[in-house]
Amino acid sequence: MLALPTRLGGLGIINPSLMSLYHYTTSVNVTSALANLAITRATLMPSDLGIQQLEEKNLARNQRKAMETASVTELLAILPAKQKRSVEIAKPTLQPLQGEHLKYKSANGEVGARLDVAAQNFWGKDHQTAYFDVRIFNPFAQSYANSSMTKCYRKHELDKKREYEERVREIEHGSFSPVVFSTAGGPLKQIVAAVQGSVLASPPCGLEFEDSWLQLETTDENFHSYEFVRKLQGRVNAVVGPLVDAKMDEADSQDTQVVAHITQEVLSSSEFSQLCQSVVSDVKQAVEEIMASETSQVTSPEDQVIHSSPGSSSTQHYSLDDSCVSELSSVNQTGIMFMSSEQLQAILDGLKPNQPVEVRWQSMQHLSHFPPGDLVTCENWLPLRAALKDALGDADRRIAGLSLKLFYRMFRAHGSLTTREVYTCLCEHLHHIFGGGGGGGGGGGGGGEDGYMFTLAMGLDPADDRCLEMLSKFRLLSHIQIQIPSYWVRYNERVVEEIVEHTIRLLSLSYQTPSLLGPISFITLLDPKASWFRKWMHGHYSRTKVLQQMKLNQTLLQGVVSQLMNFTVKQSPKRNITIGGGDDDLGYYNEFYLKYLHFAHSLGLLETLLMYRGGRDLFPVAVPQGEGEDGHVSKVTIVDLLSHLLHIVYDLNHIHHVTAAVSEATQRTFDPILLIGNMLKKYASGNAQCRSLLCNDTMVQLLLAPLKPSVHVGQSQSPLVSDDTLITIADVLAVLASTESGREFFLRGSASSSSTTTSSPAVQSIAQFTVHALSGKAPRITPEVTTAWLFVCRQLYNTAEGLHVLLPYSIHTHIANSLNKLDGVTDRILSAALVDNLLNFAGTPKGLLLLQQSGQMARCTQYLDHRYTQKLQVSKVEKFGYGYMATQVASTAAGVVELLNSGFVSTLVRDLWTLVDGEESDFRLTAPRTHPLDPIDRTTHKAMLSLLNILSSFPALYEALNQSEPKEPDVIPSTVFALLDRLVLVDSESKSAALFNYEEAHLFGLRLFSALVTSLDSFLYLEANYGLTATLLALQRKNQLDSGEVIIDANSVERNRILVSCYYTGGPSERQLPPHYLKDNETYTWSMFDLNSPSSHYQLKNPDIIKHQGGDLLAMLSQPLPEPKASTVWLKSLKDVLLLELTKHKTFNTDTVALLLQKTVAVQNCTNEYVRFTTSGSAEAVQAVYNNSMSDLGAKLVVRYGQFLGLLDSSGSHVSNLQQVTNHASSICTRQCHKRQHTYLSSLKGDYVGYDWFVATVFLVMKGSVNQTVSLLEAFAHLLSSGYLWIHRLHLSAHLPLEIAYSGIHPVTFVSAHYVEWILQSEVPLVHSAFRLSGYTPSQICYHWLSQCFWNFLDWPEICNYIIMCIVLGIDYQVYFCVAVMKHLEHGISQYTHEQNLLVFLKEEGVCGFSAVAWLPFMQNLASIYGHYVLQDMHSLGCSV
Repeated sequence: MLALPTRLGGLGIINPSLMSLYHYTTSVNVTSALANLAITRATLMPSDLGIQQLEEKNLARNQRKAMETASVTELLAILPAKQKRSVEIAKPTLQPLQGEHLKYKSANGEVGARLDVAAQNFWGKDHQTAYFDVRIFNPFAQSYANSSMTKCYRKHELDKKREYEERVREIEHGSFSPVVFSTAGGPLKQIVAAVQGSVLASPPCGLEFEDSWLQLETTDENFHSYEFVRKLQGRVNAVVGPLVDAKMDEADSQDTQVVAHITQEVLSSSEFSQLCQSVVSDVKQAVEEIMASETSQVTSPEDQVIHSSPGSSSTQHYSLDDSCVSELSSVNQTGIMFMSSEQLQAILDGLKPNQPVEVRWQSMQHLSHFPPGDLVTCENWLPLRAALKDALGDADRRIAGLSLKLFYRMFRAHGSLTTREVYTCLCEHLHHIFGGGGGGGGGGGGGGEDGYMFTLAMGLDPADDRCLEMLSKFRLLSHIQIQIPSYWVRYNERVVEEIVEHTIRLLSLSYQTPSLLGPISFITLLDPKASWFRKWMHGHYSRTKVLQQMKLNQTLLQGVVSQLMNFTVKQSPKRNITIGGGDDDLGYYNEFYLKYLHFAHSLGLLETLLMYRGGRDLFPVAVPQGEGEDGHVSKVTIVDLLSHLLHIVYDLNHIHHVTAAVSEATQRTFDPILLIGNMLKKYASGNAQCRSLLCNDTMVQLLLAPLKPSVHVGQSQSPLVSDDTLITIADVLAVLASTESGREFFLRGSASSSSTTTSSPAVQSIAQFTVHALSGKAPRITPEVTTAWLFVCRQLYNTAEGLHVLLPYSIHTHIANSLNKLDGVTDRILSAALVDNLLNFAGTPKGLLLLQQSGQMARCTQYLDHRYTQKLQVSKVEKFGYGYMATQVASTAAGVVELLNSGFVSTLVRDLWTLVDGEESDFRLTAPRTHPLDPIDRTTHKAMLSLLNILSSFPALYEALNQSEPKEPDVIPSTVFALLDRLVLVDSESKSAALFNYEEAHLFGLRLFSALVTSLDSFLYLEANYGLTATLLALQRKNQLDSGEVIIDANSVERNRILVSCYYTGGPSERQLPPHYLKDNETYTWSMFDLNSPSSHYQLKNPDIIKHQGGDLLAMLSQPLPEPKASTVWLKSLKDVLLLELTKHKTFNTDTVALLLQKTVAVQNCTNEYVRFTTSGSAEAVQAVYNNSMSDLGAKLVVRYGQFLGLLDSSGSHVSNLQQVTNHASSICTRQCHKRQHTYLSSLKGDYVGYDWFVATVFLVMKGSVNQTVSLLEAFAHLLSSGYLWIHRLHLSAHLPLEIAYSGIHPVTFVSAHYVEWILQSEVPLVHSAFRLSGYTPSQICYHWLSQCFWNFLDWPEICNYIIMCIVLGIDYQVYFCVAVMKHLEHGISQYTHEQNLLVFLKEEGVCGFSAVAWLPFMQNLASIYGHYVLQDMHSLGCSV
């Protein structure tokens, strides 16, 4: 421990026994030469030759060290001051290895290894050292003859990284960077002497092309293999090599700047200048000969010759092409030349307008040689800026073109200051041209007396030189408009305001003379969709300034609105001309195309502007109508503008005549129908935008106008618009219906009521058209149109409220009928679309019943399995995946059986097994990969939740466990029982030995089991059929020592949690459960469960349950029952007294509750409003129901809970009494059942498979009295509330249609849980969204709560309040009670959704702190809003579907 280095927790004290041999060996090697001399008694030291060799080595080492030091110093010298760090040039020694093993064999693991440079905080990371090691190689060596420079550099960098990187990273905890240089001084830049004239015709594109050539060495790995480059290297080596050798001989070895000095001397030598001149001259001559032989075109006469600047005779300038000078800029490397003030003044004098053309041309040439990035920062930038702006409009095209190229290179310098100056200068120049200042020979525009005016009637020909020159200027302007938003944050508000003001002023000129081509016309050619404006409006910083300027100068906005309002279908382009031109064919743009592109650009501006509230506030816009004195001003609102655009869409019946000559992709890009449709879809996708722009009667009626011929009764006409128009409108409405605001408008209309009685006209039109299209009543409707409009309906019916509105149209039936008519092979695409839309009915509980009734459940689950396993998205507008629908389907017995048959559950089981106990490849390994101890980790968490979502309800688990097992067990389990049997019920040595990771796999199975047995029915079934408790206790005994002590590990702790939770019953204040896992540094104080002597440690002290007798309520109940005629009045008075007493005391004692239930049920039986069922026969006429093990276990659990509450005494007859009551209750429920039908559902082949928890609750309320319990149940069975409180009551009941009774879906699911989801979406949207995000459904947890009467979730007083409210206040309070519990858990639901553990939280944790009386006002408010719909549907038992 002492010898360990400090980084590993030791003291770093050397162990002599380990280091003595190393030091001895080192000493022997060092003194071996002297020892040999001493042995031979030699009097001489090593020979002179040895001394000379040693001196040469030392000299070479010193020279190498000097070159490396100079290279590093030169590298650090070019860093900005803010990036310099404290650098240690001395070679740092690396720490020795202490048993670590390095990955690469070539790694340097020697003791005393050194690197060249160590820099503290070099990369800006605190307390981290950056290490560098320098390598210099000769690129002209024979070994590199066939390798490019890029490969050479890469090879040496990788060698250095293999040698040192791992050691520096792991041992030194620093960073390592190799620094590789070549003896040639770095990579050579290829000189581009001339390029093709067609490229130079467009300066910005040409310069981009040149830049790509200048970077050819770094992008082309074969660069150094080209013959031209090899010859050029030979000429350079022949001249530069001797110069470098001579300078090296003369250099001082102690000079640390020797490399920089030699480089500067070589570059300034006359030999190097002559070399450059000769190379450039030879290359130009060769290029001219090649071009002359290939084409008859003559190169431009602007070939430069060597000249001296007017104010300087010392600096020699060799003539390169203008674009090549940027490579010599001080921005990219240490400079070759700098501009003096005398030179700049001479250039400014030469650029004056009164100078001859040749003087201006030579001055412009000379200016272009200097680094463009340095021009803006020079002292005389303002006069230089004015001169360059004048040069842009020079009559000589050479000067104007060169000035534009210089502006482009300045822009490419990527500086915020440079970009701003270039943009404003260009805007001022263009404003001068189009604002009436003329444009010289190259200018044009509106109002100049001598300038050429481009008119709309003339069109625009890009092949014309003057048009091309103007397009080049606007192309540069467009590039800067796209780039400049990246610099917004670097500018202050004044600068941003200046840039925006220049832009708005320039573009506004286009609308002062509409007959001429203005700036906006050229911008539209380069940016038809106004992407620059979208970038400018993206950030709040710039958007504020843009909106302020548009408000101050409304000419641009007025022009945009006027352009859109005046656009008609006749102005659509009809000639076969490519939009935007192409590289091979610069087409002529006639007046129609220019107007259309102007329309597209204006549409892009409007689309972005209306996305923001500030842009919408600019409306209405005053637009002048007419010309001259007769003209008037009209106010154009947003609705007027969007209505006009929709009329344009309806007038365009075909796409091909708009852009017939371009490709299909380009047609769809510039098609006006899609442009307007995409704009409307963007508005519809946001709640704020759709609420203010589209959610009004005018817009929706206009959107649905094409459907009118098809939806009127008695008519079967087709829509008068094209299919593409119908699909576009359907897409807009689908996006609108997917948002909260849009869906609310569709369902409730403009009056924002909380619910709807009848469907709105918009929904009626959409539903009727869809039904007509599905049934074939609307002729000539294509399948694409049908599926598009069905998708609109889908956005509505996948919500509870939307399904309620669309229910009368039976869309599910029409989809099923269409599927039955299709040929599965020829109509595969349409069939998949219909199945997908039908599957989305499973988004709600009632929709799941409709899906079951359609007869296509099996087909939909097969489709669901395919889509889910492929991880495919549901759609582009829906915010939840197929997992949510799979969970909804699995909440019922019928749905889970179809999922089992489709292989969906088997896939989940196999995937889970693969994650828990290894992949298939692990079976070939001796030791499989390890897993974390906590099974609910990121690796297995998602797979576990996916399976729990399917099996969380008891009907689903019952069907899954009754699935037939394969005859021969597979290596990987594929059924639920096989998975539980291998992971949980490990009751033999062979089972434990079959697991590769027994401890971890068993722990995962226990955690999965813990969530499953939270359902009391699931626990009783597993206990009765598989001996769950006995198996877990046997496993606990294996962890017990001979002394009786138990080994506490993760598995025993989890088993103890399961045993305790299954044995003890109670709410959060009545029992406490041990934790799932051991906490760090904390002793496990919980006693281990023992069935023979259960500990009372887990049961909290009984809080003297309820002492309040009821007060006025008890006095009212003590009176005789009222006459039948007065029943309604008595019940109303009872509600008032009950609410008053609940508000005062919150709970009643059990005797008062029993009396209240007896009196209320008796009076309600005399009132037709409450009576819903009739019973035939008598209890004596029914055969006694057999006692099974599940009912026996349930009875013991109930009696144990009743004794804890003090409701039952310790008499042993309570179990048999409760069994007698449950048998009698079962006989009541089976008096009116359907005749037994053949069914594939195991849960419907006999009696009710679950335990009757409502009967158990009533038994405890009556304190174990058999007669009182049976009498109450006999009377209660006639009431409507019994069908929902008493789950067993409607099992295969004749009061339900046969189809619904044998669907395996209880009315509690498709009525109560359905309305819970409806109300959650409207009243508690955060909870509803949390369920959607988690993949778990509210209907599942609601069925879980209601089927076991909130046992284990609420305390006994709150369970009594639940029963009282549902019977006395109305059965609809069952729905409101569940919503109130969800609202109470809102914080926890949000938190556990974020942690991706919502299902476990809801099933394992009790509802702590819930008080039904505290939430009573909330429930009463819900009853006033939704009571009519809930009660109506409950009374019909959901049979209206």
